[in-house]
Amino acid sequence: MTWLIVGLVAAILLSTLHKMMPRGRQLQLHRLRDRARELGFTVDRQASQHDDRLEGCIGYRLALPRCPLDQEFSARRLNGVWQMSGGESVQARLLAVLVTLPDNVLGLDRHGFTLVVHWQEPDDLASLERLDTALQPLRQPSVS
Repeated sequence: MTWLIVGLVAAILLSTLHKMMPRGRQLQLHRLRDRARELGFTVDRQASQHDDRLEGCIGYRLALPRCPLDQEFSARRLNGVWQMSGGESVQARLLAVLVTLPDNVLGLDRHGFTLVVHWQEPDDLASLERLDTALQPLRQPSVS
């Protein structure tokens, strides 16, 4: 009888642990966000909540050296077309970056010490790697 109770308790514990383990999309997001942290990003779920054009997006924040005021910008992709405000002194180089971003990136904001990428998190790590590669010019002090 004691072994039956021990077995039942063990089964309940294992079942509960199994339910708590991430799987499917959750597991993919854990892997994606872990890799993003390795690349220097911080996941900021609330970064995209203040702009209706970014519905469904998650903000990935990247710490960068402080940029001058004339290099701060906001860019939004609407119907496949980028719309920018600010960043007059870096617009030409910024346009070159914008065309290389993955399609699921819907916005970029560069202010002060941060760059926030607003995107719909993909299912694969390759999109994150492409994003990181595309943002390399913005990591340079002369552009950021």
